[in-house]
Amino acid sequence: MAQEVMSSCPSLTTFKGCNIRAIDIIRRRPWVCLKLKVLELRLLSDPSTLCQTQPLVFDQLSKLTLLQELYVYSWEANGLMLDLRLEHRLERLSSLRSLRFLDLSHTTMQSMRQQEIDWMLNHWKNLERVFGKLNTKSSTHDALLKMRLKCGGIVAV
Repeated sequence: MAQEVMSSCPSLTTFKGCNIRAIDIIRRRPWVCLKLKVLELRLLSDPSTLCQTQPLVFDQLSKLTLLQELYVYSWEANGLMLDLRLEHRLERLSSLRSLRFLDLSHTTMQSMRQQEIDWMLNHWKNLERVFGKLNTKSSTHDALLKMRLKCGGIVAV
């Protein structure tokens, strides 16, 4: 149902609580809800096809240039639904220049490094807060958090 809404409601500005499979995003019609400012997305992605589906999911998300708040959740307890690292095509999301809040608090498997944080700060100038763990290793997460706080950058909560 979420895919149908995203591909048929051009005036939609907020969409919360939608459950969607990554495979449906890439096999169905493109999203037309280009006025979307808030998106809360529960994404189901098969880990074995993540490398193939993620760039295409990023392509759909990249069209939401007015997006200010993005909440990404997994259906799996320890699921990885979007790998926000540069080698996994994070740069495809450079068009999300209005993004202010990114909630990854229900994604326990992020492995961001300093270069991803720097990329976010350089491309998402309005980004104020990132919720959730930036890296599964607590020491790496803490180091990234301390560095950003000292530089006046984003705050990971």
